[in-house]
Amino acid sequence: MLNLDAIGAWPPKHDSHVEMDGAWALYEAWLRLHEGDIEIAVVTGSGRSSTGDPALIYPMEMDSPLRGRSDVELIIRPFGFRESAHFWGLRSNPDAAFRLHALVGGTPAYRDFGGHPPIDGDIDRWVVGNVLDPASPLFREGRVVIAEDPALAEQSLYWGVLGAIADGARHRSEIAEALGRPPTSLAHALAVVVDAGWVLAESDPLKDRGTTFHITEPIVRLHRLVIEPHEARLTLRRDPDAVWQDVLPLVRTQIYGVHLEHLAKEWIMAHAAPETLGGTPTNVGSSLLTNGKRGERRKLDLVVTEQTPRGGTRVLAIGEVKAGVEPVGLDQLVRLEASERSLRDAVVQPLKKLLLARAGFTVELIRAARNRPDVELIDLQRLYVGE
Repeated sequence: MLNLDAIGAWPPKHDSHVEMDGAWALYEAWLRLHEGDIEIAVVTGSGRSSTGDPALIYPMEMDSPLRGRSDVELIIRPFGFRESAHFWGLRSNPDAAFRLHALVGGTPAYRDFGGHPPIDGDIDRWVVGNVLDPASPLFREGRVVIAEDPALAEQSLYWGVLGAIADGARHRSEIAEALGRPPTSLAHALAVVVDAGWVLAESDPLKDRGTTFHITEPIVRLHRLVIEPHEARLTLRRDPDAVWQDVLPLVRTQIYGVHLEHLAKEWIMAHAAPETLGGTPTNVGSSLLTNGKRGERRKLDLVVTEQTPRGGTRVLAIGEVKAGVEPVGLDQLVRLEASERSLRDAVVQPLKKLLLARAGFTVELIRAARNRPDVELIDLQRLYVGE
């Protein structure tokens, strides 16, 4: 290696440093190739000309000559839940597709990291062998993707915010309490993680205030809730089966339950037919309802609204989402009807009532819904292929 360093590169190379934008270096290379004095050109552009935010400076340095002149600006996002099911070969098994998407999301590269899940859809076995293994790239992926984001410069603060949300803190006051900070001190941190795409800020469709925050990347949530708390146990004792059995109750509530609600909202906006919802939705979110007599507060998982021609908002549908392993029965329809009655002052017509359940529905509820055009039952099969 020392001899090679002494004689330099072979074949000989010629360096040219253009102290301007990378586009000018590309232009110089094109001219020299056109003139014929070189045969191969390797063009690179780097450097930081400002003390501003690297997440903003670097893209502008690299792309500013083309800004406004390009025909397409393409943002590449992970697969949606339906595309992921097809990509992973799980279209015929919607429950396995749902659990896999809830755990690792829709990033295509994760299939190469973890391999195909079992043909029988045993996602638990796949997780134990391919995610909870310290030798797997997926084991630390949830932490790595955050560490590599240049927008999140203060790693401890932002990871703390993400962790609090993953743990179940949804409102700014709850996140602040989990971190031991005043709520006003988190405005900037929350804005950063929302702008970076790691967190979704969701407004209450029925109230002017009441923003809730949700993790958008499942692999980050999985790392925070499952891998990080048990990392020493997994790396030293190597007992992934026992760890997974211990965390399954948490996974069912904090991962499967939260994620199915997210997919229900995505389905409403992207796949549900207007006839299913009673109109064309412009927004969907969750809301907290208050019983005027008792002062009790209960969460309504789905509130679907439509913007009126005059700029107002009309409620189209309300719904509940259940990710449990037992079929949903008539009691949930009764609960929805009670929620509808509490909204009578805010709506002017009977609402569509949506019940979405991972485990399906009881025979009694299915029979009752047949004669109720205002009731829609959505199981995983309909979520993945229906409208």
